[in-house]
Amino acid sequence: MNKDYYEILGIDRNADEETIKKAYRKLAIQYHPDKQVGKSDSEKKAAEEKFKEVNEAYSVLGDKEKKLKYDMYGTAEENFSNYSADDIADMVRKHFGMDFDTFFDGFGGAKVKKRGSDIKLNVRVKLSEVYNGGTKTVTYEPIVLCDHCHGTGAKDGKVETCKRCGGVGHIKERHRTAFGYAEYVNMCPSCKGRGVIIKDVCNHCGGKGLVRKNEKYSFVIPKGATNNVYFTVPGRGNVSPDGIAGNLIIFFIVESEKGITVSTDNNVSYNLSTTKEISVLDCITGCDASIDHIDGKTYKFNIKPGTKDGFKVRLKDKGLPDKNGRRGFLDVTISMKMPKTLSKEDKKTIENLKKSKNFK
Repeated sequence: MNKDYYEILGIDRNADEETIKKAYRKLAIQYHPDKQVGKSDSEKKAAEEKFKEVNEAYSVLGDKEKKLKYDMYGTAEENFSNYSADDIADMVRKHFGMDFDTFFDGFGGAKVKKRGSDIKLNVRVKLSEVYNGGTKTVTYEPIVLCDHCHGTGAKDGKVETCKRCGGVGHIKERHRTAFGYAEYVNMCPSCKGRGVIIKDVCNHCGGKGLVRKNEKYSFVIPKGATNNVYFTVPGRGNVSPDGIAGNLIIFFIVESEKGITVSTDNNVSYNLSTTKEISVLDCITGCDASIDHIDGKTYKFNIKPGTKDGFKVRLKDKGLPDKNGRRGFLDVTISMKMPKTLSKEDKKTIENLKKSKNFK
Protein backbone atom coordinates (compact mmCIF):
# COMPACT_ATOMS: atom_id res chain seq x y z
CA MET A 1 0.00 0.00 0.00
CA ASN A 2 1.66 3.22 -1.17
CA LYS A 3 -0.43 5.60 0.94
CA ASP A 4 -2.52 5.12 4.05
CA TYR A 5 -5.53 7.30 3.34
CA TYR A 6 -6.98 6.65 6.79
CA GLU A 7 -3.78 7.90 8.40
CA ILE A 8 -3.75 10.96 6.13
CA LEU A 9 -7.25 11.93 7.32
CA GLY A 10 -6.41 10.94 10.90
CA ILE A 11 -9.27 8.48 11.27
CA ASP A 12 -9.79 4.84 12.21
CA ARG A 13 -10.22 2.24 9.47
CA ASN A 14 -13.71 1.55 10.80
CA ALA A 15 -14.76 5.21 10.49
CA ASP A 16 -18.26 5.77 9.08
CA GLU A 17 -19.20 8.10 6.22
CA GLU A 18 -19.97 11.10 8.45
CA THR A 19 -16.65 10.77 10.33
CA ILE A 20 -14.77 10.68 7.03
CA LYS A 21 -16.55 13.84 5.85
CA LYS A 22 -15.84 15.72 9.07
CA ALA A 23 -12.16 14.76 9.05
CA TYR A 24 -11.82 15.81 5.42
CA ARG A 25 -13.63 19.11 5.99
CA LYS A 26 -11.34 20.03 8.90
CA LEU A 27 -8.11 19.26 7.05
CA ALA A 28 -9.23 20.73 3.71
CA ILE A 29 -10.07 24.03 5.37
CA GLN A 30 -6.76 24.02 7.26
CA TYR A 31 -4.61 23.46 4.17
CA HIS A 32 -6.69 25.25 1.50
CA PRO A 33 -4.71 27.88 -0.53
CA ASP A 34 -7.07 30.64 0.64
CA LYS A 35 -5.95 29.98 4.22
CA GLN A 36 -2.22 30.35 3.47
CA VAL A 37 -2.15 34.10 2.85
CA GLY A 38 0.78 35.79 4.58
CA LYS A 39 2.78 32.61 5.08
CA SER A 40 6.26 31.91 3.71
CA ASP A 41 6.80 30.19 0.36
CA SER A 42 8.00 27.00 2.09
CA GLU A 43 4.90 26.94 4.32
CA LYS A 44 2.63 27.51 1.30
CA LYS A 45 4.36 24.69 -0.59
CA ALA A 46 3.99 22.29 2.36
CA ALA A 47 0.31 23.22 2.74
CA GLU A 48 -0.27 22.71 -1.00
CA GLU A 49 1.20 19.21 -0.88
CA LYS A 50 -0.88 18.38 2.20
CA PHE A 51 -4.02 19.77 0.54
CA LYS A 52 -3.50 17.54 -2.50
CA GLU A 53 -2.87 14.53 -0.27
CA VAL A 54 -6.03 15.18 1.78
CA ASN A 55 -8.16 15.54 -1.36
CA GLU A 56 -6.68 12.39 -2.84
CA ALA A 57 -7.56 10.50 0.34
CA TYR A 58 -11.13 11.79 0.41
CA SER A 59 -11.67 11.13 -3.32
CA VAL A 60 -11.20 7.45 -2.44
CA LEU A 61 -12.63 7.09 1.06
CA GLY A 62 -15.57 9.35 0.22
CA ASP A 63 -16.61 7.11 -2.68
CA LYS A 64 -18.15 3.78 -1.64
CA GLU A 65 -16.94 1.83 -4.65
CA LYS A 66 -13.39 3.20 -4.52
CA LYS A 67 -13.26 2.75 -0.75
CA LEU A 68 -14.27 -0.90 -1.09
CA LYS A 69 -11.58 -1.43 -3.72
CA TYR A 70 -9.01 0.36 -1.57
CA ASP A 71 -9.87 -1.67 1.53
CA MET A 72 -9.57 -4.90 -0.45
CA TYR A 73 -6.53 -4.23 -2.63
CA GLY A 74 -4.77 -1.29 -0.96
CA THR A 75 -5.10 0.99 -3.98
CA ALA A 76 -7.74 2.82 -5.98
CA GLU A 77 -5.32 4.24 -8.56
CA GLU A 78 -5.94 7.84 -7.52
CA ASN A 79 -3.06 10.30 -7.99
CA PHE A 80 -3.28 14.07 -7.45
CA SER A 81 0.46 14.74 -7.69
CA ASN A 82 0.18 16.44 -11.08
CA TYR A 83 -2.44 18.93 -9.87
CA SER A 84 -1.84 22.15 -7.95
CA ALA A 85 -3.88 23.07 -4.89
CA ASP A 86 -5.70 25.71 -6.93
CA ASP A 87 -6.51 23.09 -9.60
CA ILE A 88 -8.14 20.89 -6.97
CA ALA A 89 -10.02 23.86 -5.51
CA ASP A 90 -11.33 24.60 -9.01
CA MET A 91 -12.44 20.96 -9.33
CA VAL A 92 -14.46 21.39 -6.14
CA ARG A 93 -16.12 24.52 -7.52
CA LYS A 94 -16.89 22.98 -10.92
CA HIS A 95 -18.12 19.66 -9.55
CA PHE A 96 -20.38 21.08 -6.87
CA GLY A 97 -21.28 24.33 -8.62
CA MET A 98 -20.31 26.58 -5.71
CA ASP A 99 -17.41 28.38 -4.10
CA PHE A 100 -15.06 27.06 -1.43
CA ASP A 101 -16.92 28.39 1.62
CA THR A 102 -20.34 27.22 0.39
CA PHE A 103 -18.98 23.75 -0.36
CA PHE A 104 -17.74 23.26 3.19
CA ASP A 105 -20.92 24.88 4.51
CA GLY A 106 -22.77 21.79 3.36
CA PHE A 107 -21.03 19.51 5.81
CA GLY A 108 -21.60 21.57 8.95
CA GLY A 109 -24.89 23.31 8.19
CA ALA A 110 -23.95 26.75 9.57
CA LYS A 111 -23.56 29.65 7.17
CA VAL A 112 -19.93 30.76 6.86
CA LYS A 113 -19.43 34.51 6.86
CA LYS A 114 -17.34 35.67 3.93
CA ARG A 115 -14.81 38.48 3.69
CA GLY A 116 -15.07 41.09 0.97
CA SER A 117 -12.55 41.29 -1.87
CA ASP A 118 -9.31 43.27 -1.68
CA ILE A 119 -8.81 46.54 -3.55
CA LYS A 120 -5.47 47.16 -5.24
CA LEU A 121 -4.45 50.76 -5.94
CA ASN A 122 -1.47 52.05 -7.90
CA VAL A 123 -0.37 55.27 -6.22
CA ARG A 124 2.03 57.68 -7.91
CA VAL A 125 4.50 59.41 -5.61
CA LYS A 126 7.28 61.84 -6.39
CA LEU A 127 10.84 60.69 -5.97
CA SER A 128 11.46 63.50 -3.48
CA GLU A 129 8.49 62.32 -1.37
CA VAL A 130 10.01 58.87 -1.06
CA TYR A 131 13.51 60.22 -0.47
CA ASN A 132 12.63 62.92 2.08
CA GLY A 133 9.37 61.51 3.45
CA GLY A 134 5.84 62.84 3.19
CA THR A 135 2.14 62.06 3.36
CA LYS A 136 -0.34 61.05 0.69
CA THR A 137 -4.12 60.95 0.38
CA VAL A 138 -5.82 58.57 -2.05
CA THR A 139 -9.42 58.61 -3.22
CA TYR A 140 -11.15 55.39 -4.23
CA GLU A 141 -14.62 53.78 -4.41
CA PRO A 142 -14.98 50.67 -2.24
CA ILE A 143 -18.17 48.61 -1.96
CA VAL A 144 -19.81 49.35 1.40
CA LEU A 145 -23.01 48.46 3.19
CA CYS A 146 -26.00 50.54 2.10
CA ASP A 147 -26.68 53.26 4.71
CA HIS A 148 -30.41 53.27 4.01
CA CYS A 149 -31.06 49.57 4.66
CA HIS A 150 -27.93 48.89 6.77
CA GLY A 151 -26.87 46.15 4.37
CA THR A 152 -30.09 44.13 4.63
CA GLY A 153 -31.32 44.96 1.11
CA ALA A 154 -34.80 45.58 2.51
CA LYS A 155 -36.50 48.98 2.39
CA ASP A 156 -37.51 48.88 6.04
CA GLY A 157 -34.48 46.87 7.13
CA LYS A 158 -36.60 43.83 7.91
CA VAL A 159 -35.89 40.41 6.41
CA GLU A 160 -37.22 36.93 7.02
CA THR A 161 -35.17 33.79 7.42
CA CYS A 162 -35.54 31.60 4.36
CA LYS A 163 -37.77 28.68 5.30
CA ARG A 164 -36.49 26.43 2.56
CA CYS A 165 -32.83 26.43 3.66
CA GLY A 166 -33.25 27.56 7.25
CA GLY A 167 -31.01 30.58 6.71
CA VAL A 168 -27.85 28.74 5.63
CA GLY A 169 -28.19 29.69 1.96
CA HIS A 170 -27.95 26.17 0.53
CA ILE A 171 -29.83 22.89 0.52
CA LYS A 172 -28.86 19.24 0.41
CA GLU A 173 -30.24 16.98 -2.28
CA ARG A 174 -29.96 13.21 -2.58
CA HIS A 175 -29.80 11.44 -5.92
CA ARG A 176 -29.86 7.75 -6.60
CA THR A 177 -26.85 6.37 -8.48
CA ALA A 178 -25.77 2.92 -9.58
CA PHE A 179 -23.89 2.55 -6.30
CA GLY A 180 -26.49 3.95 -3.94
CA TYR A 181 -27.40 7.50 -2.95
CA ALA A 182 -25.16 10.51 -3.52
CA GLU A 183 -25.66 13.73 -1.58
CA TYR A 184 -25.11 17.12 -3.21
CA VAL A 185 -25.12 20.63 -1.75
CA ASN A 186 -26.65 23.34 -3.96
CA MET A 187 -27.44 27.02 -3.61
CA CYS A 188 -30.92 27.61 -2.27
CA PRO A 189 -33.11 28.70 -5.22
CA SER A 190 -35.49 30.61 -2.96
CA CYS A 191 -33.02 33.05 -1.36
CA LYS A 192 -30.20 32.75 -3.94
CA GLY A 193 -27.72 31.80 -1.23
CA ARG A 194 -28.41 34.77 1.07
CA GLY A 195 -30.33 32.81 3.69
CA VAL A 196 -33.00 35.50 3.97
CA ILE A 197 -36.07 36.60 2.02
CA ILE A 198 -36.61 40.29 1.17
CA LYS A 199 -40.20 41.36 0.60
CA ASP A 200 -39.76 45.12 0.14
CA VAL A 201 -36.54 45.87 -1.76
CA CYS A 202 -34.42 48.91 -0.84
CA ASN A 203 -34.60 51.55 -3.60
CA HIS A 204 -31.05 52.77 -3.05
CA CYS A 205 -29.17 49.48 -3.46
CA GLY A 206 -31.73 47.45 -5.42
CA GLY A 207 -31.87 44.82 -2.71
CA LYS A 208 -28.15 44.02 -2.82
CA GLY A 209 -27.42 45.71 0.49
CA LEU A 210 -24.22 47.08 -1.03
CA VAL A 211 -23.30 50.33 -2.81
CA ARG A 212 -20.15 52.09 -3.97
CA LYS A 213 -18.97 55.07 -1.97
CA ASN A 214 -16.20 57.64 -2.39
CA GLU A 215 -13.61 57.20 0.33
CA LYS A 216 -10.37 58.97 1.21
CA TYR A 217 -7.41 57.40 2.95
CA SER A 218 -4.36 59.35 4.16
CA PHE A 219 -1.07 57.75 5.09
CA VAL A 220 2.58 58.49 5.71
CA ILE A 221 4.71 57.33 2.81
CA PRO A 222 6.68 54.45 4.36
CA LYS A 223 10.42 53.97 4.06
CA GLY A 224 11.26 51.78 1.11
CA ALA A 225 8.20 52.85 -0.90
CA THR A 226 9.93 52.25 -4.20
CA ASN A 227 8.50 50.70 -7.37
CA ASN A 228 6.71 47.35 -6.87
CA VAL A 229 6.68 47.79 -3.08
CA TYR A 230 3.25 47.68 -1.47
CA PHE A 231 1.62 47.77 1.94
CA THR A 232 -1.71 46.44 3.14
CA VAL A 233 -4.38 48.34 5.07
CA PRO A 234 -6.68 45.79 6.76
CA GLY A 235 -10.41 46.39 6.58
CA ARG A 236 -10.35 49.17 3.96
CA GLY A 237 -11.31 47.00 0.97
CA ASN A 238 -14.70 45.94 -0.40
CA VAL A 239 -17.34 44.85 2.10
CA SER A 240 -19.13 41.53 1.67
CA PRO A 241 -22.89 41.09 2.23
CA ASP A 242 -21.92 39.71 5.65
CA GLY A 243 -20.40 43.10 6.55
CA ILE A 244 -16.76 41.92 6.58
CA ALA A 245 -14.35 44.15 4.65
CA GLY A 246 -11.38 43.04 2.60
CA ASN A 247 -8.06 44.89 2.53
CA LEU A 248 -6.75 47.92 0.69
CA ILE A 249 -3.42 47.13 -0.97
CA ILE A 250 -1.37 50.14 -2.09
CA PHE A 251 1.34 49.70 -4.75
CA PHE A 252 3.81 52.52 -5.39
CA ILE A 253 4.85 54.01 -8.72
CA VAL A 254 7.73 56.43 -8.22
CA GLU A 255 7.96 59.38 -10.63
CA SER A 256 11.39 60.72 -11.60
CA GLU A 257 12.58 64.23 -10.70
CA LYS A 258 15.52 66.37 -11.86
CA GLY A 259 16.43 63.63 -14.31
CA ILE A 260 16.90 61.15 -11.47
CA THR A 261 15.00 57.86 -11.67
CA VAL A 262 14.74 54.60 -9.74
CA SER A 263 17.16 52.05 -11.18
CA THR A 264 15.70 49.12 -13.09
CA ASP A 265 18.45 46.67 -12.17
CA ASN A 266 16.08 44.80 -9.83
CA ASN A 267 12.34 44.26 -9.45
CA VAL A 268 12.50 46.22 -6.19
CA SER A 269 15.37 48.70 -6.21
CA TYR A 270 16.48 51.35 -3.72
CA ASN A 271 19.19 52.57 -6.08
CA LEU A 272 18.86 55.69 -8.22
CA SER A 273 20.34 56.62 -11.58
CA THR A 274 20.90 59.76 -13.61
CA THR A 275 23.01 61.05 -16.52
CA LYS A 276 25.61 63.82 -16.50
CA GLU A 277 26.91 65.45 -19.69
CA ILE A 278 30.68 66.03 -19.69
CA SER A 279 32.53 67.64 -22.60
CA VAL A 280 34.83 65.41 -24.60
CA LEU A 281 37.86 67.48 -23.55
CA ASP A 282 36.98 67.17 -19.85
CA CYS A 283 36.60 63.42 -20.33
CA ILE A 284 40.07 63.38 -21.85
CA THR A 285 41.82 65.58 -19.29
CA GLY A 286 39.64 64.88 -16.24
CA CYS A 287 37.72 67.41 -14.18
CA ASP A 288 35.53 68.04 -11.17
CA ALA A 289 31.77 67.70 -11.70
CA SER A 290 28.63 67.98 -9.58
CA ILE A 291 25.00 66.85 -9.52
CA ASP A 292 21.94 68.55 -8.02
CA HIS A 293 20.15 65.96 -5.91
CA ILE A 294 16.45 65.70 -4.94
CA ASP A 295 17.37 66.37 -1.31
CA GLY A 296 18.22 69.95 -2.32
CA LYS A 297 21.96 69.47 -1.99
CA THR A 298 24.73 69.51 -4.60
CA TYR A 299 27.21 66.64 -4.59
CA LYS A 300 30.65 66.86 -6.19
CA PHE A 301 32.58 64.03 -7.77
CA ASN A 302 35.72 63.61 -9.86
CA ILE A 303 36.00 62.71 -13.53
CA LYS A 304 39.29 60.87 -14.05
CA PRO A 305 41.40 61.52 -17.18
CA GLY A 306 40.44 59.23 -20.07
CA THR A 307 36.88 58.63 -18.85
CA LYS A 308 34.85 56.87 -21.54
CA ASP A 309 31.30 57.56 -22.65
CA GLY A 310 28.84 55.51 -20.54
CA PHE A 311 31.16 55.22 -17.54
CA LYS A 312 29.28 55.17 -14.19
CA VAL A 313 30.27 57.10 -11.11
CA ARG A 314 28.68 55.61 -7.97
CA LEU A 315 27.69 57.89 -5.09
CA LYS A 316 27.11 55.81 -1.96
CA ASP A 317 24.18 56.42 0.43
CA LYS A 318 22.49 58.80 -2.00
CA GLY A 319 19.70 56.38 -2.97
CA LEU A 320 16.31 55.61 -1.43
CA PRO A 321 15.97 54.36 2.15
CA ASP A 322 14.87 50.76 2.69
CA LYS A 323 12.63 49.66 5.57
CA ASN A 324 15.70 49.47 7.85
CA GLY A 325 16.78 53.01 7.05
CA ARG A 326 19.78 52.04 4.92
CA ARG A 327 20.08 53.95 1.66
CA GLY A 328 20.97 52.66 -1.76
CA PHE A 329 23.40 54.41 -4.09
CA LEU A 330 23.13 56.91 -6.95
CA ASP A 331 24.71 55.91 -10.26
CA VAL A 332 25.76 58.85 -12.46
CA THR A 333 26.27 57.75 -16.06
CA ILE A 334 28.71 59.95 -17.99
CA SER A 335 27.43 61.12 -21.36
CA MET A 336 30.29 62.46 -23.45
CA LYS A 337 29.25 65.78 -25.00
CA MET A 338 30.62 66.42 -28.49
CA PRO A 339 30.85 69.92 -30.02
CA LYS A 340 28.21 70.67 -32.66
CA THR A 341 30.50 72.83 -34.82
CA LEU A 342 34.27 73.36 -35.17
CA SER A 343 36.12 76.50 -36.27
CA LYS A 344 39.15 76.39 -38.54
CA GLU A 345 41.36 76.98 -35.54
CA ASP A 346 39.67 74.08 -33.70
CA LYS A 347 40.22 71.76 -36.63
CA LYS A 348 43.86 72.84 -36.91
CA THR A 349 44.40 72.18 -33.23
CA ILE A 350 42.82 68.75 -33.52
CA GLU A 351 44.97 67.91 -36.57
CA ASN A 352 48.06 68.79 -34.56
CA LEU A 353 46.85 66.60 -31.66
CA LYS A 354 46.33 63.70 -34.03
CA LYS A 355 50.06 63.79 -34.77
CA SER A 356 50.75 63.10 -31.09
CA LYS A 357 51.55 59.49 -30.20
CA ASN A 358 48.94 59.69 -27.41
CA PHE A 359 46.17 59.92 -30.02
CA LYS A 360 47.32 57.00 -32.10
